[in-house]
Amino acid sequence: MKCDLLNNENECTKSYNLGKPVGPIKCVPSDISWCNQRLEICELNQICRNASPFGNYCFYITDDDIEKLKQGKILFDLDEYGIFIGYRKEI
Repeated sequence: MKCDLLNNENECTKSYNLGKPVGPIKCVPSDISWCNQRLEICELNQICRNASPFGNYCFYITDDDIEKLKQGKILFDLDEYGIFIGYRKEI
């Protein structure tokens, strides 16, 4: 499925993020394999130890979110930086 924001050169034509000009964005994922980072696991009482000194966000996911991930959907949050979470079945 091709993104409707791509032009004929496969470059993103999205030029605004949260109302601020950002220029062309190069992100053309074809499947979940383009995700190359993995979330770590910690206990609730270890959040402080693992927190960034520059700022942190806390997210939660529901059983419905997990099912949607398994169906190929992507969870995301957009702020100064975009966060995208996909599901990859371990083999």
